[in-house]
Amino acid sequence: MCHKYLWSRDNTKRAKDKGVSTARYPYKQKKYYNTKWAKDGFKVYEKGKIELSLGIQEGKRQQPIVIWIKHIPVGQIKEIELIYDRKLVVCLSYDDGKQAEAINGNHTAAIDPGEIHAISSITETGQGIIITGRKCRSIKRFRNKKLAELQRKMSKCKKGSRQWKTYNRAKQYILSKSDAQLKDALHKTTKNFCRLVRRTTSESCCHW
Repeated sequence: MCHKYLWSRDNTKRAKDKGVSTARYPYKQKKYYNTKWAKDGFKVYEKGKIELSLGIQEGKRQQPIVIWIKHIPVGQIKEIELIYDRKLVVCLSYDDGKQAEAINGNHTAAIDPGEIHAISSITETGQGIIITGRKCRSIKRFRNKKLAELQRKMSKCKKGSRQWKTYNRAKQYILSKSDAQLKDALHKTTKNFCRLVRRTTSESCCHW
């Protein structure tokens, strides 16, 4: 918890020093925080076994939490975080040891992201690419429709009641799911754009 606060505070300070007027220091007290293990707080074994240390309480070392995952990434695991996003998920941050490939191309492409067209781009040689954003618009329309329905139902309930909490959980579920769908759609869009750019240029890579 303290690491995230310090990281956010330092980043806000750097943003303000650069003249970003919208940057704000952390000011809200969260009800729940994700649990994180770093450095010596966990042990990784073969076949997907991971032990998460619970430290020492009242002078006695506690039994670690044992979890199993299907595939351990190849590389050095830096930290492990337990989060809840529609379900309990374990996130691994690791260093795969790979170096970023050098960009040797000499082509430049101008990119204009938008709502109707996710990406509109033209290269310095006059070749243009337009990728539709209908998928993202469809996800947003469906999300807004469901949220409006839940909001109407919540307005008829007493805030904090059992029924209100049920609707609120459904609301958070829709928000989480739609965010994941939008991230997936944007990832596929940018991947498709890079593939098309490589195809339309003689070089293997391009400058952004």
